[in-house]
Amino acid sequence: MLRIVGISMMLVFAQLAAAQVKVDAKATGKHAKAFNTAKQTKQSAKQRKEQARRLQQQVKAKELYAARFDSLKAIQMDSAQMFSKEDSLKAAETILQSSDFPPEYRELILNPISPLPALETTNADSLALVEATKVLESEARKFLPQDLGATEDPLSQLTNPAAVGGIPTKPNKPNPNLVKPDQARKLFKKIDPEQFQEAQADIQKLKKTYSQVPDTRYPEEGSKRNSLENIPFAKRVYFGGNLSLQSTDPVIINTNLQVGYWINKKWLSGVGISLREQFANDSTSNLTGDGYGYSLFTRYDIPKGFFAWGEVERQINKSFFTSENPRDTKWQSAYMLGIGREFKIGIVQMMSMVLYDFNYQNNDLNARPLVFKIGFRFSKKPG
Repeated sequence: MLRIVGISMMLVFAQLAAAQVKVDAKATGKHAKAFNTAKQTKQSAKQRKEQARRLQQQVKAKELYAARFDSLKAIQMDSAQMFSKEDSLKAAETILQSSDFPPEYRELILNPISPLPALETTNADSLALVEATKVLESEARKFLPQDLGATEDPLSQLTNPAAVGGIPTKPNKPNPNLVKPDQARKLFKKIDPEQFQEAQADIQKLKKTYSQVPDTRYPEEGSKRNSLENIPFAKRVYFGGNLSLQSTDPVIINTNLQVGYWINKKWLSGVGISLREQFANDSTSNLTGDGYGYSLFTRYDIPKGFFAWGEVERQINKSFFTSENPRDTKWQSAYMLGIGREFKIGIVQMMSMVLYDFNYQNNDLNARPLVFKIGFRFSKKPG
């Protein structure tokens, strides 16, 4: 049973890594201090690395400054056999104002920096939870080496920065306060399998909706996978259209230019202007020839490049370009719903759609209930 629990723990961490769902556990009691310490360390790791670089620059600056100061002092001593306080100030000013003395070195000499205070450490028993996470991630990496990848531990990059004037370097020995892997495994043997399965099921639900969950107790604060919350309005605007060949005898082409708005990464809605043109006179045709109107459309993306498309189109049967009107002008409506797929030809993003007109028997807009359309998109898809 203990072996099963251990394997289950490794697999859930592997699944978390594959799903890329970030979950921050909330510790209480004696373990809270350890988690807070680890979190603060990771947050300040970048700051400490930057400070290590600046400290190295400061050492080089002092060495360069000291060498030039000693050189000027030697020249003064050779010529005057003395080196007063005024001469020292003049030498310092000469060095700092020298054109070949790096400006960043000059700043470090005038305003030297001090090492950050030492990180607070806790006892080995409290740090068991922190180390246990590392152990399980290491085991999960054996199953998903490409998905999880190698992670860099900020603690392994710095020594204790409390030594005054010392420059942080990579430690030679492991931290004695951290527990060993076998001790961490013993801690996780106390986990209730039923509670673990419930937590695993909750995580599976969360990863379908959210890409990041700061706290599983408040999932609504997470980042949804399809959200465009941080995308500006201009990048969410859609420009495109579609056209369809309604008849070949006579030739009737219906064009629809559209503008829309991406509600999220999958859902698009908008309006369009439709124009219908007949290129030959044929009084025997039962279809509406010339016409124009408007449309409302919506699209929802589904897996593997397909999308669902819905469109309501209304047109009046008279020409947009001439003043001649037929005796009986009327508005007609088509209610179309279907599926499409997006593809690319060169630099042009194209779409093919198969739609069904549910109002086919009550209009003369389409020759048959099935409508085939070719679409095009001018704007980039956000997200």
